[in-house]
Amino acid sequence: TLLRSSWAYLCVDQGLALPTQPPLRVGVLTHMARVADMRVQGRPRVPVALWTAEFVDFLQQHHGWLLRLDVAPSTQRVYDTSVRQYMSFCAKLGAPSVPDPIWVSQFVLGLTCANYALSTIRVSVAALQRWAADEFGMPGLGHSPLVVRAMKVAARWAVLTTRPKLPLSVGQLEKAVTHLDSLESFVGVRDSAMFQVGWCGMLRASELVGWSWEHVFFPPQGGVLLYIPQSKTDPGEGAWVMLAAGRGVVDPVGALLRLRVLAGGAAAQGPIFLAREHGSKALAKTTVAVRLRKVLQATGVLNWASYAAHSLRRGGATHAAAVGVDLRYIMLMGRWKSDVVRQYMYYTPCQVLAASARMLG
Repeated sequence: TLLRSSWAYLCVDQGLALPTQPPLRVGVLTHMARVADMRVQGRPRVPVALWTAEFVDFLQQHHGWLLRLDVAPSTQRVYDTSVRQYMSFCAKLGAPSVPDPIWVSQFVLGLTCANYALSTIRVSVAALQRWAADEFGMPGLGHSPLVVRAMKVAARWAVLTTRPKLPLSVGQLEKAVTHLDSLESFVGVRDSAMFQVGWCGMLRASELVGWSWEHVFFPPQGGVLLYIPQSKTDPGEGAWVMLAAGRGVVDPVGALLRLRVLAGGAAAQGPIFLAREHGSKALAKTTVAVRLRKVLQATGVLNWASYAAHSLRRGGATHAAAVGVDLRYIMLMGRWKSDVVRQYMYYTPCQVLAASARMLG
């Protein structure tokens, strides 16, 4: 918001018309074309020579806040929570809320003894290190000998992060879709479309709930194009997800069309996956996992607690590899920038045993 306000301030100051959100063209599928569209239609450049003293003062006053835009808003909220927890700890100590290495190491040890997960402790230290650098000019907090030793203790004794969630198989997805479609309700149609799109598009929960109908296009030749304004690996640039229509139970295009009818047809606007029918608020990111576990439990999956929202993304990648889709296309479909996608592919013990048998002839 601050970045957009500074941009608007500069445009008004120079007598420029305030640009609006540029219309998305379905044919714009490359990064260069998308950026060119944004620059021409929505982001007029103002030369540095035209910057006013008032605008420079604005940058100086909001320098710290603008720097916070280097991470996603959800990440910043997590960091803010960690800092508030540390401040609460300092208050209990009767000490000032400053990033002192002694108190930070005690805080880390306290989190360890209180059975916090190692991943949570690492995020807390990263948040405190960022806070110390931004607010107190102390960039080396995380490298302090006391903090380093405390993190070694945490690495040995803290609760380990649970193993990656199991991938959702195509059979489990088909049973879930069949069950949800039989409900004949808004929730059933919504969840069915959400799980099918998330699985086929190998999507993250944040990407799913962040979509609006304005980002959905049904081209005449079939399928559906979904525009992601901002994703984890493509911040601020956007990405496209292209899904084909299915021939069986799993059909993300048909599921989205049914949901669009309930949302008002071709004139539908606002979030795709609403928390309530006829509402305006999008479904919460954490609710995706809750809804998935509920339907898996209803369809007889015994270890339903071992699944989460990321099971959709991992399940889609695993199934694509199993049916012979080339790794390059899996990376493109799931928007992976490296071969870390290999970690998402799951192989059962039976598959590993079969591979061993083939090796031995």
